[in-house]
Amino acid sequence: MVDQTGGWLETEDWPSTLDEIRRFLDTWCFSLSEDGFVHVQPQTDRISTADLRGFLRRLDLVCDDAYPRIVVFDFSKPTFEPGDWNDCEALIRAFANRINAVPMFERNPDTVGVAVLVRRAWLRRVYARPARRSRRNNEKLAS
Repeated sequence: MVDQTGGWLETEDWPSTLDEIRRFLDTWCFSLSEDGFVHVQPQTDRISTADLRGFLRRLDLVCDDAYPRIVVFDFSKPTFEPGDWNDCEALIRAFANRINAVPMFERNPDTVGVAVLVRRAWLRRVYARPARRSRRNNEKLAS
């Protein structure tokens, strides 16, 4: 049942929705820029595949053909159970594939490290080399 009261939309599920929002914000710190960059860092000591799956579901809500261009997951703080990281990496790779991004992972012996997703279209624009021309006669040179 939905009721409009005092300008606020109230539902019977509002308390459970607030609890879910609080748990999400207690677990994740993230920043979104207008330029298409997203930085994500877990705030808890342990991250599960369910936590990451929930974050990726929410991030998917704001994704379109051009946004985000780059997503950086900083996993330097939390720890993972041995099997959990493999599942989390698979989730990140699947998400990257869904948004047409290239996933890159940096690891070190102590922590998982960083996962970076870069959109393929953005990479093509950044690394597209203009044709080189001779200064004397403005002719195209072989690259």
